[in-house]
Amino acid sequence: MNSELRKEITEQKWIFAKTYAKTAPHEYIVRKSSPKFFDKMKKLIDQEGYDAPWRDGTIYRYLKIGDYKYWYIEDILNRDKI
Repeated sequence: MNSELRKEITEQKWIFAKTYAKTAPHEYIVRKSSPKFFDKMKKLIDQEGYDAPWRDGTIYRYLKIGDYKYWYIEDILNRDKI
């Protein structure tokens, strides 16, 4: 992964998902807060990610970068510490 992308990731204002604090702690950003970054990550996840089931069996596409895995659901980009 290039250093420019890593820099962009650290510059984002990730929001802790309070609703899932006990069951599935993670952070997220919404597309409207950073559309170019969101679209870049979505494309990268689609091209280089892998499919895996979530707890309920729903399949999502994930991408590992550093200590995190990233995935999106509609206009929300999520990340969780690996």
